[in-house]
Amino acid sequence: MPPLRKYGTKRSTASAASAAIFGRSPIATSASVPAPPTLRDPLGELSTNLGALVLVDTAKVSSEPEPELLPLLNLLHLSPKSWGTVLSTSDTTLEKIAQASYAEVYRATNSGGTSILKVMEIKVSTNPESLESRTACAVEDVVSELRIMNQLTELPGFVLYKDAHLIRGKPVPQIKQAWDAWEEKFEESMFPDPDVFGPTSTFLVIELGDAGRELNDEPMKQIEQVWDVLLGVIIALSRAEATHEFEHRDLHNSNICVIQNGDFTSIDPNNHGNLKFGFSGLEITIIDYGLSRAKLSSGEIVFNNLETDPGLFKSKATGEDKIQFDNYRRMRTHLLTGERKMAAFYTLEPDQSKNGNVWSEYIPYTNVLWIRYLLHHLERSFKEHGVDQKELREFKNQTKELKTRLDPRTLVKNGAFETAGGALDFVWEKGWVSQEQLEERGVDTTILSEA
Repeated sequence: MPPLRKYGTKRSTASAASAAIFGRSPIATSASVPAPPTLRDPLGELSTNLGALVLVDTAKVSSEPEPELLPLLNLLHLSPKSWGTVLSTSDTTLEKIAQASYAEVYRATNSGGTSILKVMEIKVSTNPESLESRTACAVEDVVSELRIMNQLTELPGFVLYKDAHLIRGKPVPQIKQAWDAWEEKFEESMFPDPDVFGPTSTFLVIELGDAGRELNDEPMKQIEQVWDVLLGVIIALSRAEATHEFEHRDLHNSNICVIQNGDFTSIDPNNHGNLKFGFSGLEITIIDYGLSRAKLSSGEIVFNNLETDPGLFKSKATGEDKIQFDNYRRMRTHLLTGERKMAAFYTLEPDQSKNGNVWSEYIPYTNVLWIRYLLHHLERSFKEHGVDQKELREFKNQTKELKTRLDPRTLVKNGAFETAGGALDFVWEKGWVSQEQLEERGVDTTILSEA
């Protein structure tokens, strides 16, 4: 079975759809976060393009939503609808491209372009089978992700949120066909056959932009790619920290996507000096905020209480996956004790926290842990796929101090990073990114050290 994956990309301006969903006008949303130049997806709103192409759907949608759906409906301001009002067979093809813990991911393509559909079955009392399903999710588990997604969608490097749909009934034939193709290709799906769903089955479908491939599927062949992914993630995380006190808390290599949006140019120290960023043409997108924490523009803190999933801190693995699962334990240890060591599995109880901290607290050191993980992944990928291994040795030499400051064993008094912003300040001082590049991405360079 293939690894779990999740997809998305950034947007430029707030749409009327997202404004309606989150109770704000498009003008107010745009004013709250500076928007980069408009770069709309060619498909625009998938619901607008496809909604007019009605597929006959015999499923009847109840006008009385279940009480457990109210937290979602209060945000969406929508009533459950049928699959046929969202998808049509006349000009749309679907391809299942990934599956995550609670979502199947499809690429929808029509004459206008492409969008990504993240499909999640919702647990509802009118469908007892969903309450027992290990792949269905509770409404409260998706609300925080939607709200964070809406806040970050204006920031370069974050997923383009387009729309959301609450759908009732058996999925349309395109879903079944795409599911069958996945099953034939990979032999096994962790999600039920669409034919098992019935009239009371309820789904949340989130429409996202297409950000290309997950990082795990993009081999690092050129050192310019390594630099762009590393520095792109540092820049994006740093700005999100500054604007929304954001922590991703799950930034493994399936939650970063890359797409080729520019031409490749080799780094030439004679012409470019110390500059390392912007040569490969790769653009990164940070996705999936299921475990994330952020401060909304209203001041409200949105987060996922990771204490409800003890298994997250008990998982074992080897190699690169070991670093990923160790990160969850390191995050929890730092939250509860303020220390950077890694407590064994799940030995710390919540009342051992020095300050009574909970997961709503802002602990940006978690972003530092994931930057360290990313650096390890990039080096490993280039070692396996890189064209010139001499460049890897040079890269390791150039990033030796960066790696030391990312190391949990390094003390803060000795230069250890406490935030992604601290890492950005370091790469800025090194001259690896330019002032113009940072300002293009909305970073206030006046708060950074003088180079």
